[in-house]
Amino acid sequence: MLTLQGSLFCKGRADLEPEDVVLERLLIVLSGYPESDITIEGHTDSLGAEGFNYNLSQRRADSVKVYLIANGIVTQRLTAVGKGGSRPLAGNHNAAGRRRNSRIEIIVHTDTSAPVRPTSSLAGNALLPAEPRSPE
Repeated sequence: MLTLQGSLFCKGRADLEPEDVVLERLLIVLSGYPESDITIEGHTDSLGAEGFNYNLSQRRADSVKVYLIANGIVTQRLTAVGKGGSRPLAGNHNAAGRRRNSRIEIIVHTDTSAPVRPTSSLAGNALLPAEPRSPE
C-alpha cells in the first residue's frame, strides 16, 4: 500500500493540483505491477459533516482514478472508494494530525490473494516509509 500525502488537493476540494510530482512518482511505482488490480482509497479528517467527508473522500479517490486512467492505467484494474474520516492515522485536534488524515491510499492487489501492505508513502518529492495506522 502506498500513502499519498501532501498538497494533492485544496482544503475541501477534490480537484487535483496540477503537475503534482507525487502522482508522477505513483505512475512509476504502479508501472511495476502491470497485471495487478488497484484500489484507491480516499480519506479525510473528521472536521465537518460526516456525509460531506464521505462524499469528498469519494470524489478525491475518483479524481486520482481519472488521473491514472488518463496516464495509461487500464480502467478495469482500478476501484475508487471513499472512506471519509473513518480511519484516521492521527488525532484531528490539530492541523498536523488533520493533514495526516487527509490522504489517498493506493492498495496494489498482487496475484496472491493478499494485497501489498504498507511499505511506503509518497510525500512531496520523496518516497518515504509508510506511517503506522492507529488501531481501528
